[in-house]
Amino acid sequence: MAKYFSLIAAADACDSPISDEQLFDVTDALGDAGCTDCSVMAHRDGLELAFHRQADSLEKAISTGIRDAKLAGLTILRVELNQEAIAETLPVAS
Repeated sequence: MAKYFSLIAAADACDSPISDEQLFDVTDALGDAGCTDCSVMAHRDGLELAFHRQADSLEKAISTGIRDAKLAGLTILRVELNQEAIAETLPVAS
């Protein structure tokens, strides 16, 4: 089942705002690290990696996303979830 979340990564060596060439380099590094299921966007804190990852659980999706992003050389600052992702993790009221 697909899990949706975003990782916010530090821009580190990137200028602010990030150049197109730097964005292409980051995208290539992410692809080489296995992050072919995320979109990369500029973010006020650096970069946003918006994931659409297949996993059995949200926790597994996030942990493998962080692992892959770190393999690409990124420093992860935080995880952001939308309301649907949060609601999916809550127990169903009976």
